[in-house]
Parts: sequence; C-alpha cells; structure tokens
Amino acid sequence: MKNQKLTWQEIVSRYPDRWVGLTNIEREEHSADIKSAIVVCTSDTVSEDKMLEMVFNGELETSIFTTPDNNFQLGAIQ
Repeated sequence: MKNQKLTWQEIVSRYPDRWVGLTNIEREEHSADIKSAIVVCTSDTVSEDKMLEMVFNGELETSIFTTPDNNFQLGAIQ
C-alpha cells in the first residue's frame, strides 16, 4: 500500500471483501459515508483485532469492511 488517497469506490475495487484500516478520511457532505481515504493496512496484512487496537491507539481513524453486503453474519437458529 502506498500513501495514496483513494476514493471509496477505488478502495472497494482494490480491496473487496476485506477489512481496511484508514487514515486521512474525507467524508461525503452531511453524511458519514467515506468519500476518500488513505489505506494503511488490510486484513490480508493485519488482523482485525490489531486494526481495532490501532484505532484505539490513534494510528488509524477507523477500520471498515469494504463490501458488507457480501459478509454474512450467522447466528444460532433455534
């Protein structure tokens, strides 16, 4: 990863179905949606737990899954 600012669509295209650790986030006006950011790490290189630790330590602004519609959460069915 380079210190290159990418649009959200570029991030999703380059890192589909992954957690990404972001800095320098620019948000859409009047929205929480990400317009652009710098990708510091992905779940290919850093565990999700480590990314969360990095957020708490101020090394990342956030970590987010790029394609949540493809991430199925299974629960117990009784």
